Amino acid sequence: MNFQRQAPTHRQKAFTLIEVIIVVVMIAVLTAMAAFSFAGFDDDMSVKGPSDELIRLSKTAVRAAAIQGRPFSIYFGEKDFTLLGWEGKGGNTVALPEGTKLSILRWGEKDWQPAEGQTWMFGGNGLCDPIKVRFESGDALMEMGFNPLTGSPTEQTLTTVGK
Repeated sequence: MNFQRQAPTHRQKAFTLIEVIIVVVMIAVLTAMAAFSFAGFDDDMSVKGPSDELIRLSKTAVRAAAIQGRPFSIYFGEKDFTLLGWEGKGGNTVALPEGTKLSILRWGEKDWQPAEGQTWMFGGNGLCDPIKVRFESGDALMEMGFNPLTGSPTEQTLTTVGK
């Protein structure tokens, strides 16, 4: 009997320990980078959502005022803002997220004022008061200036403070 050992015809394919460690480290680094990039995402969204809704309401007010030939207004409350006189689609009240502060800078003024209790007027011809609005929440700050003819933002700045 011949007890000769045969050489393996194919080599078993597997990852070495070093390769596995390198892949795990790469995944950890990518996960840390993703977590860091989304760190201020909640603060940004807490000002972005209400600011988008204010744009929607201002455009609705301009359009409705021009079509119906009567004035509309947006009233700024303590925790929300409302398009007064509007009964159409889309809702007319927007709640501010917890901790969000809203300020207004009217045309010709130098200092920002708390928005609470103030009204933004849209005339029966579709023209509105030229104002700037500031949303502040956590580390995020959104400032917008509005065109008095269209009710659309002429400038929009989203900044993250302290990062």
